[in-house]
Amino acid sequence: ALAPPPMKRSATITRAPFVAVASVATDPASASVAIAATTQLTASAAPVGASQAVTWSSADPAIATVSASGLVTGIAVGTVDITATSVSDPAKSDFSEITVTS
Repeated sequence: ALAPPPMKRSATITRAPFVAVASVATDPASASVAIAATTQLTASAAPVGASQAVTWSSADPAIATVSASGLVTGIAVGTVDITATSVSDPAKSDFSEITVTS
């Protein structure tokens, strides 16, 4: 007698529903940092469930630079905007105004 064929298992893949980014907010909105010192910025996307991934950029890296994680380093005296831009929706961004002091 033939053995019954093996049961085929079907895997159910559940994907979390896509949540569009409505807005990005940086914290703090403004900060001061001395030359060669650092300050940490954070960014959060709304609503809850939306991708929190952002890219950071400095409007003037000669005044202050920013790392991929939002760590700002003062380079020269001045004021510069550090921007966090949503990876999933580049139209959504926010910035923090950084004042570099001597």
